[in-house]
Amino acid sequence: MLMNERTCICGKMAKFNIGTIDFSVGKTSIVIHNLPHFSCEFCEYVSFDPEVNVDRALRYAYQNGLKEIDFKKKGEVSMITYKIDVADELKREIEQAIEDKVDEIADGEQFTVICGGKAICGTRSGDIVVIERIVEKIL
Repeated sequence: MLMNERTCICGKMAKFNIGTIDFSVGKTSIVIHNLPHFSCEFCEYVSFDPEVNVDRALRYAYQNGLKEIDFKKKGEVSMITYKIDVADELKREIEQAIEDKVDEIADGEQFTVICGGKAICGTRSGDIVVIERIVEKIL
């Protein structure tokens, strides 16, 4: 269970936050949104609870050529990632649409969900959903 504060390596108190953190993996920049972490205002050091598997998220993003991922843990889906650029407002709508249909999305298969008149196409691999394409007009 996560606590609200913990002692930082500098000796001051680091506070619990959920937010966006930028990482560098080699020459690749990867952004993780909604990442639970502790941050120290004094020394700016960021640390993670052992339950938060940052390495797994970074490895997955790097191996799949993703520039950003969402670390939200909702139901059976722990990460929703995007292979395409998507506006933040649309991301929230997509995440809700996927959450509503997560039990119907088979592991290892491609899927399509309708969200605001758009077809959202992706794949599910275990507890990770990758959004690959958005079809703007549905006939």
